Amino acid sequence: MEKIIHTLLFSCLIVTLIGYRACAFSIKSDSTQKDADSKVKVSASFTTTMNSRFIWRGLELGDHPHIQPSVTLSMGKFFVGAWASHGIGPVAFDTNIPGYKEVIPYIGYTFSSAFTLLILDHYNPNFGSISNFKDNGEGSNTIEARALFNFWKFDVLASINFYNDPKYSNYLEIGYNATLNKGIKIRPLVSFTPTESPFNGTSEFAFTQVGVITSKDFNLTKEIGMTLRGDFIVNPNADKFYAAFGVAFKL
Repeated sequence: MEKIIHTLLFSCLIVTLIGYRACAFSIKSDSTQKDADSKVKVSASFTTTMNSRFIWRGLELGDHPHIQPSVTLSMGKFFVGAWASHGIGPVAFDTNIPGYKEVIPYIGYTFSSAFTLLILDHYNPNFGSISNFKDNGEGSNTIEARALFNFWKFDVLASINFYNDPKYSNYLEIGYNATLNKGIKIRPLVSFTPTESPFNGTSEFAFTQVGVITSKDFNLTKEIGMTLRGDFIVNPNADKFYAAFGVAFKL
């Protein structure tokens, strides 16, 4: 299985490179009708977020602030990137593990404004090396397939862990996006696991989140944006209520 997952990740990389080369060739072949400088451009975005608490799918991953950087490189409809979270507290969720850490490399393709597909590697540095691709819950890398849908003001996230998760944990989240006065955005949401999902903290079908995310965007300069965010989440399955504040800076 270790060879299979390495082959899968390598194949994703090859597909991305082939897609990039194909796009570049296609544009080059039309150079007689377009400007000679017209090429597939690689764009980059970088975000750093400071959260008072790390609330993830209705779970509180550490009773302390987290720093969460992310970077994405886009090439046409393809994109690759990495997101990470590093807790700055002494321990993580009632364990003796130093501040919770997680790094998630990902690759994706945007088919349209309504549909995006991603493959993500949830790597936890506290539980082993990045090369530990053991299966059946023994490795430090859990591979997830995620689909994002958008229609009207609704967004839907559907995911399943297809490697290193004996229960093939799945998750579904539905949100509604609206903008109020003064540019304040709100996103009421609900999420659940259709079946047992230890990865998401459930033992059967269960609602994991009912709540609202509020945010407001600011332009600090032409190149730097800032977002203030407040999360208010109830986890019916765990019988918990969480609130968190975050500020993000984006380039």
